[in-house]
Amino acid sequence: MTRAAWIASCLLILLAGSGRGIAATPDSVADLTGLADATVGISQLTADGVQCGLDLNQIGGAARQAVSDAGIALRDEALNRVTISAVSARVGPDQCATALLLGVYAKQSFFSAAAGWVQSGYVVLWQRSLMVATPIGQHAAAVLAGTRRLSDQLVADWRAKNLPPVTAAARQTQPGATQ
Repeated sequence: MTRAAWIASCLLILLAGSGRGIAATPDSVADLTGLADATVGISQLTADGVQCGLDLNQIGGAARQAVSDAGIALRDEALNRVTISAVSARVGPDQCATALLLGVYAKQSFFSAAAGWVQSGYVVLWQRSLMVATPIGQHAAAVLAGTRRLSDQLVADWRAKNLPPVTAAARQTQPGATQ
């Protein structure tokens, strides 16, 4: 196995974790239904990510733009969080590999019988990831394209769960509609 393949495998294992909560099934209770607002956060870059030319502001800006353009309100005080993480590794002198993870989380409170009081934490509503491996000079653009791809997938899944309301004008133009 080449060093690049080994590093890519390690990054994928890191993302997979124990397999719990990585990707909710379509029938899952945790989904994007009713998501109206969120705050967007970006995890810190690794030292290798900086060496690979990644820019935290550009990555976060791409995710924020997609969320905002979809109609999800961006508010700092929102209880929902959209977080993007980019874990990078240099592969030899001229290659980079980055594992991108985009997730949506909702703050929930629950009574903990073990603790004896109400606790709060974030639950996964949606998560997806992808791997980007390129020469250093192409890496920043490829990671931004990956961020947009994950963001587009989030928006498509969000729209599927949050259909726009049917307006009176739309009802009147539908075949068979009565006035």
